[in-house]
This record gives sequence, structure tokens and C-alpha cells, in this order.
Amino acid sequence: MLENDVSASRGRWHRRPTALRAALRAALAAALLLLSGAPGWAQDGAPPDEVERAREMIFAGDPATALDLLRPLAEDAPDDTDAWFFRGMAAAAAANLPPDRPGAPTDDAARRALRDEAAASYRHILERRPGLAGARLELARILFERGRCLEEPDDLLEHLLGDDCDAAAHHLRRALAGGLPPEIAEAVSRLLGAVRARKRVSGSFGMSIAPDSNVNAATSARRIATRLVNVFTGEGLEFEIEERARATSGVGVTVSASGEYRHPVSFRPVSNSATRLRFGTSLYRREYRGQRFDDMTLALLAGPQVLLPRGHASMLVEADHRWYGGDPVSHGIGPRIEGGARLGERLWLSAGAEWIKRRYRRGGSQDGPRSELDLGLTFAATPAITLGLRGGWQRTRADAVRQRSRTRRLGAFANADLPPIFGIAGFDLGFFHDVLFTRYDDFREFLISPSNRRDRTSINRLTASNDHIELFSFVPVLSLIHERRDSNIGEIFDYRRNRAELSFRRLF
Repeated sequence: MLENDVSASRGRWHRRPTALRAALRAALAAALLLLSGAPGWAQDGAPPDEVERAREMIFAGDPATALDLLRPLAEDAPDDTDAWFFRGMAAAAAANLPPDRPGAPTDDAARRALRDEAAASYRHILERRPGLAGARLELARILFERGRCLEEPDDLLEHLLGDDCDAAAHHLRRALAGGLPPEIAEAVSRLLGAVRARKRVSGSFGMSIAPDSNVNAATSARRIATRLVNVFTGEGLEFEIEERARATSGVGVTVSASGEYRHPVSFRPVSNSATRLRFGTSLYRREYRGQRFDDMTLALLAGPQVLLPRGHASMLVEADHRWYGGDPVSHGIGPRIEGGARLGERLWLSAGAEWIKRRYRRGGSQDGPRSELDLGLTFAATPAITLGLRGGWQRTRADAVRQRSRTRRLGAFANADLPPIFGIAGFDLGFFHDVLFTRYDDFREFLISPSNRRDRTSINRLTASNDHIELFSFVPVLSLIHERRDSNIGEIFDYRRNRAELSFRRLF
């Protein structure tokens, strides 16, 4: 079995590569043996005797001949799971043949081509049957070997954006939802810890074109009724809202980028742990025609992170600076604690807490600390379906009582890889719903309402993508977002907002 110690030092990685590789192959081979007899793995269309003969060749040590037999079978039957599965298995086995064996690859390029063919075969299966844990395990094994995940990363740019090892971890996590035997699940968990400890740099980049019906999140009402009454007519009075304070539509460009470096250190607070120092930065910019609604935030973070066999924890210092309409608005700094833990093979917990002292350039009444707590639960219902709940609490203690508030946030989400729709495979759909309840300590608009202000904000997001629409290993994601706020203080704080975003995600 794999070592519990997930130390990220290069020396420890190179002392046990053989044992780690052997444990990986043994664990995934055992998983394949258990899953290969499950319904749907046999007699999917190709002649059973030919597929069975190819399978026997693989286990007899002649994968190259089996591969020659399986290639035409698979190409003639795109929906035959068995033919494609054993094609991938034969290609992977042929890539590992010693040089003196018949059919062995002649050089590294040929070996790489066979592993690419194996990975493509398993991806072909998952596009049509995304819930098959066995195919995900085999794909993860190929990616793990192809990415040399027992060694330090050599291409930091690829490592930053997500390499084969990140892809292997992605599929291993999803395979855990397939009801693996306990010993296989434990081996997979340790592999995930090894990949996580290997990670040195990470990053993300997103750019979207966002048509927005309400870029300034303002009311669409033209006139607001007050509690005042005309003494002559007895009718209620109204006042008109200035045009620039009303909802404004537009098409904007949003750019977000982040990067982080994690430096391993020798300090180990508990056994079977590893420590890294995190240094990161992030940038968010939203720009519309003109400069009036432009929004940009730059943030920095630094601090230690402890890796444990089933989780991680970080203690950070975070600082940020925000500009709006081209002018500096605020800056803040404070501590942040965040972490995550795997509560079971299918259940993950994430948590974060921060305290930020914020100062505003204009209007010192808004200055003050902000406390925030976030919790999230993610449940992998199947290898193809992920469900989640999230919640949060925020407290703003501005110098002015009018600016102080409490916010509770509740949310849920679901994400699914879909089987082929009208013969088209590779679709991914997601739905996210969040509700925020904000209550101000002492915010009254006496002309409109005698009560303290209370807002309810609802945000719904629908995302859709297709893995076949790919650009340099990135897949475009279309998001449709509807946002609505209702306030007890009349229409002046109500708003409706619809927008669309086109962003990108890494294809694993």
C-alpha cells in the first residue's frame, strides 16, 4: 500500500517511486477486476468471442496483438463499451512493454502515442457513460503515468494551468463516488494526497463577455411613493429618481486571474502531515463602455498550509484594494483561516473564516471591520453527478450605525455530465441557487418606511458546456444569471438583473 506520509520534499518522492507505482497499478487493477463483471461491461455489441479473445491476449502478455484486433472492432461500434474499454487497456499495456518484447514501442514518442490512445479510448466511454467508475480509474492511471506524477513538476507553466496529474486527481475524486471496495477507495485517497502534496503552483484565468440588463444593480422604478400626504388633496406624494441612479444596461468584459506558489518546508506539526508556505495574488476587472461602472479588485495572500491525509488547513493574511469608476474606493487587510476535509468517500467539507479591517477613501462612515464565515458540503452522488450545499454569515461593523449590517447566505448547487443528447456527447450542465438575507442595524427611510431595512437577494445561475468545443484544452462555458433583490423599504432598493457570461474552464 502507499505510504501515509505525503511529504512534498523531492527526496521523499524519489525514495519510493517503485512502491508508489506498483501500489497504483495494483489498486486500479483490482478495481477493474471487481467492476468488469458489473452490468453493462459485457456484450455491448461487439462479437463476444472476439472481445474475449482480445482480453485473453492482454492478460497473456500480448497486448500489441490484442490492440490490432480491437481497433477495428471499436471503430465499427462507437457505443460498444467493452471494445473501447479493452482497446484502452491494450494500448496502456503495450506502452509498458519492455523493449525486447514483440510489439513494444520503439521510442518515447511511440510510448506516448499509445498512452494517448488509451486515454482517448476511456474518454470516449465516459462521454457516453459518464457514471462508469472503472473507466475513470483506468483513465486516471494513464494520466498519472503520462504526467510522471511521482516526480517534481518540470514545466511550471503547464503545472500552473493544470497538467495530467491534476486531471488524474479530478477523475480519481469522481471515481470515489462509484462505490469502490474499501481497500481500493483507500488507495485512491492516498494517491489524491500524493498529487495534492506535489502541487507547487496553481492558477486560473477567465475572460467573459457579459451582456447585463442592470450593470449598476439599481432600481428600475422612475418614481417612489412617500409617506407624506398633500395637505390639500390628501393624496400621497411621490418623488422622481434621477436617470443616472436608475438601472442601466450594457455589455461588459470581465477578466479574472489568479496565481499561487506553494513552497514546501520541513516543519511537520503532526505525524503524516506536510507544511507549505502559500503566496498568491488575484485580479478581477469588469469594464463597460466609458468608465462609470468599471470595477477592479487586486488581492494578495500569504501564510502556511498544513496537509493532512484527509484534509488541509491554512492560516493566511489577506489584503485587497478596490477601484470603481476608475477611482480608488477602499482597501482592507486581515487574517483568514480556511480548510477542507473529506468526511467520507463521497462527502467533502470546506470552511473559511476571515476578519478584514476595511477603509474607504471617501466617507469615513463606512470604515470598519467585516467578519465572514463560509461553510460548504459537496456530495458526489455518482461519478457523473455532484450535489452541494453552502452557507455563510457576514457581519459589517462600520463606524456609522446606518452602514452596519448582518447577512446570512444559503445556497445549493447541482452539476452533471450528461449522456449523449440527440447523438451528441460531452454535455455538462450546472445549476446554482443562492439566497442572501441582509438586515441593517439602524437604516430607516422615514419618508418610505418606519422599519429598519431588510433585503432578500436571490441569485440563480445556469451553466452549460460541451467538451467537444475546445480551444487549447479549455472549454467555453455559457452562464445565464438572474438576480433579484426585494427590500422592505419600497422600490428604491429593489432591482432585477439578467446577464449572460461566456467563460472558460480547463478540460480534464
